[in-house]
Amino acid sequence: MPVLRRFLEQRSLENPAVPLTSASLVEWMGGTPTYAGTTVNEKTALKLIAVFRCVELIAGTCAALPLKAYKQGTRTRVDAPVLNDPHPDLTAFETWEIGYACLLLWGNTYFRKVRDGTGRIRYLWPIHPSRVDPQF
Repeated sequence: MPVLRRFLEQRSLENPAVPLTSASLVEWMGGTPTYAGTTVNEKTALKLIAVFRCVELIAGTCAALPLKAYKQGTRTRVDAPVLNDPHPDLTAFETWEIGYACLLLWGNTYFRKVRDGTGRIRYLWPIHPSRVDPQF
């Protein structure tokens, strides 16, 4: 019952007794109705032009940066063609922009690795974060 009580408990960021930890912020941003009666989540936040533009600017800028691969534990660069051509139907910029937008809005981004017959990663397919349940 304590889990259900915590789930139904009304919290507000304006209350000084509520710590501004990541858990309370995630709960607040994750769809808990506010005192105004509106739900705040990634879909409703994107309806605000300021949020949309911020996500667009940050994701677009980060996607335009060059990606380089290094051998693990060293400073030796290795060739990773999947970074330059990660998806058969999208440009590299579009693929990374999707990834950064998911990272900004949902806190994580997921790609399915498609391998060829030799085991090398050939393509990366973006997966919507709402469709993933990470198991640790």
